[in-house]
Amino acid sequence: MVRRTVVDAQQATTTRNPVRLAGIVRRLSRQTNAMSDTDRIAIHDAAGTSQVFWGEHQIAKTTAARVLAETGYPERLYIPMDAVATDMLVVSDTMTHCPYKGDATYYHVHIDGEQLDDAAWCYARPIDAVAAIAGHLAFDHHALTIERPD
Repeated sequence: MVRRTVVDAQQATTTRNPVRLAGIVRRLSRQTNAMSDTDRIAIHDAAGTSQVFWGEHQIAKTTAARVLAETGYPERLYIPMDAVATDMLVVSDTMTHCPYKGDATYYHVHIDGEQLDDAAWCYARPIDAVAAIAGHLAFDHHALTIERPD
């Protein structure tokens, strides 16, 4: 089982190199505390048709995608669950927590006996500030092609 977690300063002291990790966490904390939550994340509707492919297999297609821009991260396309071929998704054991978005559940993309591990995630019940991504999936894997017009 793969589990990704956000490391806070208290957790950092229990790792193999607590001094190095604690320093990193302090620097990241200063960076994130310097901005308000509303400045950190912006969500807007994607224009046109957005699609996700694995090779020739279309996994998702919609005109109702949302783009989430978060400071320090690449923009992510969030696609409504009803626009995704959910028969190609298998729930992963991976879960993460983001203090700005909430708890995410991950999915493997599974087609013709092949699998892309943790290639998508969803915040089913995100925090109120990012409620616009509830029930939407984001995709990220080097084998996927993610098309968006804007």
